[in-house]
Amino acid sequence: MNYFIIPGLKIRPQLRKKDKVANYDPKIIIDVAIQYFNTNMEMLLNKRRFTYIVEHRHSLQYLLMRYSPLSCKAIGEMFNQDHSTILHARDTVINELDSVLENNFKKYIPELLNKIRYEIKKSQQVQLEV
Repeated sequence: MNYFIIPGLKIRPQLRKKDKVANYDPKIIIDVAIQYFNTNMEMLLNKRRFTYIVEHRHSLQYLLMRYSPLSCKAIGEMFNQDHSTILHARDTVINELDSVLENNFKKYIPELLNKIRYEIKKSQQVQLEV
């Protein structure tokens, strides 16, 4: 029920399980992200809050949440975080992508998706050849 109507407020539906876009292999998503960000998984798993590390971590969590069959709880366990932290990361990325201001997420997410799709096509071609 909508109690208040605020002019200019964009109401977007929350991402639900049925809103997952694809079921890509989580290992491919993680490998591509680590290579793209030129980092390692240990750096993404630690609790440091440097801006660039947080952006990388949030980008990876968003991609895993949206494009892999993993649940929010499973992603949280992978990153040693609570599921609500993963939901916050997803919402942060969605808000930044919807923002009119230029930010790093508008660059990271499309480039990562292109690289992930390329790697998946490449792995499918290798399986067909064998």
